[in-house]
Amino acid sequence: MGKAKRFNSYDESISQQRKTLENFGEARQKRSIGSSFRSSPLEPDVVTPISATSPCPAICTEHSLGNVSGTVDVDWRVAGFFRAVLTGDTILNFTNTPKTPKWQNVLVEVQQDATGGHSCGFAQVMNNGFVPNVITGANRYTCWQIYTYQEPSLTDVFQAFDKSGSQGPDVPGGGDSFQGFAGYGHFILSADQTTDIGINDHIEFDTVVDSENITVTAGTGQARGIFSGLRNGHTYELTAYLTGTGSGTTMNFAAQWYDRIAAAAIGTEGLAISVTETAHENDQHIAKAFFTAISSNSSLEVRITAATALSSITNGSTSTEGTCNATIKDCGVLESVINLPAPEEEGELDIKEFWFSSGTPNSTANRFGRIGHTINSNTTRTGQFDTMNKGGVIKAVIFNVINKGATDRDFQIQIDGVDVGQVFVLAGSTTGLKEFLNLNIPWETGDEIGLRTSGGNSSADDWNCTMTVWWL
Repeated sequence: MGKAKRFNSYDESISQQRKTLENFGEARQKRSIGSSFRSSPLEPDVVTPISATSPCPAICTEHSLGNVSGTVDVDWRVAGFFRAVLTGDTILNFTNTPKTPKWQNVLVEVQQDATGGHSCGFAQVMNNGFVPNVITGANRYTCWQIYTYQEPSLTDVFQAFDKSGSQGPDVPGGGDSFQGFAGYGHFILSADQTTDIGINDHIEFDTVVDSENITVTAGTGQARGIFSGLRNGHTYELTAYLTGTGSGTTMNFAAQWYDRIAAAAIGTEGLAISVTETAHENDQHIAKAFFTAISSNSSLEVRITAATALSSITNGSTSTEGTCNATIKDCGVLESVINLPAPEEEGELDIKEFWFSSGTPNSTANRFGRIGHTINSNTTRTGQFDTMNKGGVIKAVIFNVINKGATDRDFQIQIDGVDVGQVFVLAGSTTGLKEFLNLNIPWETGDEIGLRTSGGNSSADDWNCTMTVWWL
C-alpha cells in the first residue's frame, strides 16, 4: 500500500514532540482494545446515533447544507450524511468524489419547506438509470443513497437509490421502517364517459380523489386518463374498478392496465357484466396489476379490451350507477447495488499511519503547516503542503494543547488550498487533549494536504497535533 512522503530530518524539538504523541497513541490504543501499538487495527470509532431508532453507520458525519435552491455542491469529503431544506427548485452536484475502485456512498436527505412543491435533481447521470423523484408535499422528506467508484479507465460510476430511512421528525416511514407510501393516487371520472369506449380506447380518468406524487392528465377526450409521476425502480399496486351501462342484457366490457412505454397490457383483465344478463355468469370487474417503473417517464392507462352494447362508463353521479375508479399505490423499492465491484479486501481497515505536527504561530493571521513540521510563520501554503502518492481518508485529529491564550483558535484541514471538513476550535484558556473523531475526509492521489490556522493569541498558543489516517 502507499505511504505519505517521509521526513528524514527533524530537529530535536520535533523529534521529542513526535515521541510524546506516539506514546500517547500507544497508551490510548492499549486502553481501547488491549493491543500493542500498530500490532492490530483500532476498532472502528463509536458513532453517536442520530436517533435511538436510526443509528448513523460507522464512518459517518452529518452536515447541514441549510436552505437550498439552484445548483448546490455536495462535497463528498465533508460528510457521510447531508441534510437540506428545499426553498426552490434544486440541482445537487456531487463534488470531490473518491477516486478509488472501492465503492463508497453518502446519504442525502432533503425536506420541502412550508410551501412545498420544489423539484430536486442530480447534476450527474446515474449509471443505473435512477432519476430522483422528490416528495413535494409541504415539510415532507425524501432520502437517497448515492454510491460511486472509479473504474480502471478513470471513469466515475454513480448509482443511486431511494432510501427508506428518512430521519426527520414525524416522517412517515422514517427510522428503520420502509417508506412504502411515498406515492399513491385515487382517481375517478368527472362525468360519464360516453365516447371513445371501443376496444383500445382507454378510460378517461380526470378527477383526483386523493393523491401524492402520482398525477393524471387533464384536457379533453383521450388526452385524459394517463397516469405518471412514477418513481424509477419502484413497484406499484394498480387496481381499477369497472362499472358501465348499456343496452339490454348483453352489455359487458373488459379493461386492463396498460404500460404505455412498453406498449403492453399488464396484470389481469377486469370484466363488467350487465346485472340483467341472462347467462348467469359471474363478473370480475376488477383489473389488477403490479408494475415496476423502469424510468421516470413511465406512464400507465386503463385500456378497454372488449366491449359489447356499452353506452357509458359511469362516474357514480346517480344512485343507480356504480363509480368507475382507479387506485395506484407505491409499494416501494427493493434496494440493491447493481454491478458495483466488491471491496478489494474484507474486514477492518488497517490504520496505516499517524501524521504529526506542532505549532507556535506567533500571529492571529492565517498560518499554514506541513505534516511533520512546525506551524510558525508560514503565511501561504506554497512549499508547505505535501503531495499524496495514494488516496486515503483522514479519520481523526487530536490536539495536545500545551498553552492557550484567552481567545479561541481555529484550525482546518486544507486539500489543494481549499478548506474541507469541520472547523476544529481550540477554546481559549484551555489545555490538554482535544479530540475530533469520525471525520471521514478522503483525499485523492496527487492532492496536497496540510493545516491552516487563524485566530488565537499569537505566541501564547502552543500545541502538538496528530492525524489518524487510513490508506485506501
